[in-house]
Amino acid sequence: MIGDIPICKGTTVNYINRTCFYDDAYFENAKEFRPERWENPTQDQLNMLMMGFSLGPRTCIGKHLALLESKIAAIKFVQRYENLTEHFEHEFLFTFAYRLKNSTVKFKARKQVE
Repeated sequence: MIGDIPICKGTTVNYINRTCFYDDAYFENAKEFRPERWENPTQDQLNMLMMGFSLGPRTCIGKHLALLESKIAAIKFVQRYENLTEHFEHEFLFTFAYRLKNSTVKFKARKQVE
């Protein structure tokens, strides 16, 4: 049982947590594009919304490596490129992977210091 819904033994149950990102129970004006909401997230927000690697004793064994690699990739990108986009209209498409609709963001390689 999940709540009052019966689940047969052996049934695979998936949880798509991205729908929570649009839930006003977790964020005020959840449908607005406001990346600053992640500057100081509450523990509840982190526990409920950032479960890409699962939680508890069966969490993904590669979680910390993947998070570290993501941080390194972001740092290297910022070091190598400058954002040339002064302003762009953004609208996110709600598909399997989020993407910008009809928007272009321009980057220029920085001069490398040797």
